[in-house]
Amino acid sequence: MKQTRGEYLVGVNFNPSASSEVDLIKAKAAELIDLIDDIVLPSYQPTRDEVIRLREMAIAGVENSAMLGVKAATKPARR
Repeated sequence: MKQTRGEYLVGVNFNPSASSEVDLIKAKAAELIDLIDDIVLPSYQPTRDEVIRLREMAIAGVENSAMLGVKAATKPARR
């Protein structure tokens, strides 16, 4: 089955820890990325470019948040 852009970007199939928490973080992040990616682009060129820029920045932020959330969920406690 083909992955959505969100699933691909957050790597939903990569979870060596087999953590259900990691699965949930990645699934929710992928869902949000797909929602942002589906924002309709206006036809007016200057506005279109700005919407593309904002979408990509938002998607990068979600990717980063997912990565940090996974790190928090899988980092061992410090002694």
